[in-house]
Amino acid sequence: MEGEFYYNKNACVLDEETTEMTVTLYNYADSEDTEKIWIYDESVLDHIPYDAVNVYEGGSYVTIDRPEMTYFIFTPTRGGFYKFSYESSKSVTIGYFGSPHNVLTSCPVEVVDGAFELEVKNESVSIGNEGGTTQIVLGIRSYTVKGCVLKIERTKDATVDLPFTDVQVDKNATKQDNYVNSEFIDFDVTDNSLKAVYNEQDGYYHLNSVDGPIIYVRISTALIKEATEEETIYAFLPPFITMCDTDRLCKYFFDEDGNVILKESYNDLFYSYAELCGTKGLYPLNEQLATVIKNIGEHKGWYDLDGQLHIFGENASNVVSENAWLFACVYENQQALGNGEKPAPVSVDTADSAKTQAVLLNNGVAVTLRTIADGTLTITNAQGIKIVANNGQEYVADGNGKLVVILTGIQNFTILYEGENDQVVVHFTLVEYFG
Repeated sequence: MEGEFYYNKNACVLDEETTEMTVTLYNYADSEDTEKIWIYDESVLDHIPYDAVNVYEGGSYVTIDRPEMTYFIFTPTRGGFYKFSYESSKSVTIGYFGSPHNVLTSCPVEVVDGAFELEVKNESVSIGNEGGTTQIVLGIRSYTVKGCVLKIERTKDATVDLPFTDVQVDKNATKQDNYVNSEFIDFDVTDNSLKAVYNEQDGYYHLNSVDGPIIYVRISTALIKEATEEETIYAFLPPFITMCDTDRLCKYFFDEDGNVILKESYNDLFYSYAELCGTKGLYPLNEQLATVIKNIGEHKGWYDLDGQLHIFGENASNVVSENAWLFACVYENQQALGNGEKPAPVSVDTADSAKTQAVLLNNGVAVTLRTIADGTLTITNAQGIKIVANNGQEYVADGNGKLVVILTGIQNFTILYEGENDQVVVHFTLVEYFG
């Protein structure tokens, strides 16, 4: 590069007729000022990492990796309508390609005479815990020139409309960490034998039946396709918490005439659920989370398998449409919880006489159970056994080896054995066994 600024030298010629002119100087885009995005590469049928150069409001000279598409990231600092265009002596293709978390394979907006316009809402700027904002991925391609001037002009203020309503976490949501030693299986959205069934008694979705394993949502983790020391490639999307830091997860509601009557924002909700998650970043899939995840996906086009904005790449044709919203879910691997046998009982006393079930506890592997009535559970010889209630409270044996738990109402709890034996068997009453 010659000098600190770029200008069109060919147009800067003075002669007898042109004795004065105004020269516009442009900064060179900094090739080291980059952010990572993942683009779909048809040659390998997979997403690959890409270092997109940051560009800013105004104009800058950018280098084009001809003949491939070259990507750039624009992070607006204020809301408004933005016009994106280029200045070049030869043909250049320019377009909008979504966001860093969901780079599109084609431009969904109309480009007229080498320019297009996007609106950035005021509320989409400087949101999230990190002060993040909506980011725009731009793409430029040319077969003839090595660079051009990329112009980003704010043309007018954003339209002022209804403010967002911040949806808060369900008041019945409680701290979770009952599954710390459990193993989980990712919900396969291409398997039509799987379905989510809502259980009105415990308020959670279960796998295939009301008595199946509880389905959990990845709140602060995500399904990883590939990970190295340098980068992480997600199968579908980053964790909800990560997206909340750089985007607004929301839903617009319209009346029959197409007017916006309500706008819901879910960022605060996900931050609250993240605080309630256990060490694995999971929370049981309740009605609120189900509704919210469906709403966000419908608003952003994540589940429109025939559209351009879906999150499933080349695998979209295999996705079960009614299960697409479960892309961020897992369920407990019950085969890892024991073999389901009902061996001979050990010493257990209960306050009431009721149907008794024997549960096999493998050393170091937690088992989830659900109460079906009020009662008091007393386990003698309970050394090494710990019970974690739904509210996160832990119960362990006292100095005499006795463990007492008061079970109130219908709730899930976890029992874990960590002792000298490989396995122990405990008899329970007033509970249902999930193992």
